Amino acid sequence: MSTQTIEQETIQVIRKNFNKDHYIIRFIKNLFTRSKQPKWMNADDPLSEQYRQQLKLLNHGNIVWAAVVQANNLLFKDGPMDHPVHIVYSSTQDFDNNPEYLSEVASKIYSLKNAVPDDIQLSKLAEMVTNEQERGLDWELPSSLTNASIRSTTFVFAREHSPNRILSSNKIPILIHPSTHACMMVPSRFWTQKLTDSWSNPEQKQEQEQEQEQEQEQEQEQEIYQKIGELLWSIMPEEATVIYFTGDIYPEHWSGGADWLLKNGKIESFLFGESPYEIESQIYELMKKLRSLDMFAEKWTNYKITLTETGKIDFEFAYIPEEDHWPGLLMKGVSELKEDELDLHNIPFEEWEMRIKHKEQNKD
Repeated sequence: MSTQTIEQETIQVIRKNFNKDHYIIRFIKNLFTRSKQPKWMNADDPLSEQYRQQLKLLNHGNIVWAAVVQANNLLFKDGPMDHPVHIVYSSTQDFDNNPEYLSEVASKIYSLKNAVPDDIQLSKLAEMVTNEQERGLDWELPSSLTNASIRSTTFVFAREHSPNRILSSNKIPILIHPSTHACMMVPSRFWTQKLTDSWSNPEQKQEQEQEQEQEQEQEQEQEIYQKIGELLWSIMPEEATVIYFTGDIYPEHWSGGADWLLKNGKIESFLFGESPYEIESQIYELMKKLRSLDMFAEKWTNYKITLTETGKIDFEFAYIPEEDHWPGLLMKGVSELKEDELDLHNIPFEEWEMRIKHKEQNKD
């Protein structure tokens, strides 16, 4: 079960702040919230629609996340003028909890700058992002770029609506309305304190994002552990007190299998041809996903899962270099074995000696 992300909570609070006043009070307040059309803008500039529709957006607009494709460089420092920003957004609330996807799409569009794609629709986008004077208002993005309902547009960034008068993030809450292609940034008076602080303090924002990533990873980790526990429980024999699943993961191959401890102290495993291969494959995929998490700085190659009859589960990990790996030998490298253990794993004495020598040489 996924938890609410910071972005989802933020956009919901902004909507609540935006709608909390009676519409008459909001209308009066918004008369003073409107920004002025910049002096550089001609009357026939398509962006002037934003100023004609400001009150509609401020009084009746819908709030969604947008991601920046590119912006006038002057917006990254304080100044007297407002300037355009090219963004992508969705008119739905599908990305409330994942505006990062919008950022990924924005990056794909920016990568088309100065490119000449064969695809006609992508070529149109490339031309727009290359010619920064091209407005390209409210274009539906092609399926060759994304399967989601996402649009590309341009709006004028109003400095007075920013908490620090500059563009400090690639994610922006915007106001849209179905009757117009114009949009605008949600004035910061409706923002959460946390968003305002992170916008004004990029280091704090980075810390918040790192904390969120860590929380999401921990959540993923627990979900993986739970799923693996359920899978092992489903193949655990009734007479077993403990079931083990031991395996390895290497770039070109993997292995894994279960055995279990009986009440009489004996270890048993599935007979040849009777292993639950589908379950084993699912456990491998989950372990592979677990291994990919950033929390594992050293990418272990061997693992052992222990599940007891009371439901307690434990995970052990080991890093065994592939050059010290031996088929069927898990959680240990060949060079770690004692001489009297070689026959148990069918390892030639000469191979064992060579591995030990190689390990000693690598220490130096």
